[in-house]
Parts: sequence; C-alpha cells; structure tokens
Amino acid sequence: MSVGVLEKLRQEAAALTPDEKLSLAEYLWETLPENLEIEKDWLEEAQRRSKEIDAGTAKLTPWIELQAELKSHFENRHH
Repeated sequence: MSVGVLEKLRQEAAALTPDEKLSLAEYLWETLPENLEIEKDWLEEAQRRSKEIDAGTAKLTPWIELQAELKSHFENRHH
C-alpha cells in the first residue's frame, strides 16, 4: 500500500465518530491473521500488568497525558 493511500485512510478515519472508529478498529483487529503465540503473549502480559496494578507497583499514566504523548510521537514520525 502506498504512503498516499495510507495517509488518506488516516485522514478519513480521523473524521469518524467515536463509535465508527471503534467499529473500524474492531474490524481491523478481526481481519488480522491469527497467531496464537502472539495472543498467548498478550494474555500473559495483561495478567502480569494486572498483578502490578493490584500490588500498587505499576506506573500508571493518566489518559490525557498518554494522548498528548502519542499525538506528539505520531506527528514527529510523519514529518
């Protein structure tokens, strides 16, 4: 896929409502090739993180800060 097509898709996705974005994300997730090893690894990672949160040892980042960090990362990546 060319960069132009991908950028156009990103722009169109940005204009979607939150519900439409969620629907698109679910569709994209479901169309990924199945890889049980990756799913197993994700489950183990999620369980490990859950234990850290329960134990109070996890470093949690407020969503608003994470959004700003991600936005900055992706803006810098595309320039």
